Amino acid sequence: MDYIDTIINGDSEIILKDIAPAKGAVTDLERKLFWAETNAAYAELRANPEAWAEELAERKVWEATLVDGLRGIDHAHRIL
Repeated sequence: MDYIDTIINGDSEIILKDIAPAKGAVTDLERKLFWAETNAAYAELRANPEAWAEELAERKVWEATLVDGLRGIDHAHRIL
């Protein structure tokens, strides 16, 4: 991450010092919301048998690409 030095007045410094700890809380909240939404979307997908079967079929297609061109590894990701 790049940083830039700048001069700020005393009031701004006080405000920034007050809100700095909240940044971590916001990041944690964003992370929790992201995973909650992700989990809800997967639960909805699993609740639809046809859509879930399509998802699993698509995963199977993509799994075949995981070891494309790699020698000494089978499609179960074992070293031969």
